[in-house]
Amino acid sequence: AFDVGEGALDAGEGASDVGEGAFDVGVDAGVNAGEGALDLGVNAGVNAGEGAFDVGEGALDLGVG
Repeated sequence: AFDVGEGALDAGEGASDVGEGAFDVGVDAGVNAGEGALDLGVNAGVNAGEGAFDVGEGALDLGVG
């Protein structure tokens, strides 16, 4: 359902791209700077997003939106 690089959700060039899609998913990434509706930073050091929901190392971080 979720493949990194070659699936329904591709990393870089899919329906939901990492960095500028509806769902920006940064898994085990050092920096996840997304501008989507949901910026998910799982095990990320820094999650600087501009979406409605920015989920970093906390339960729920509400940023801009």
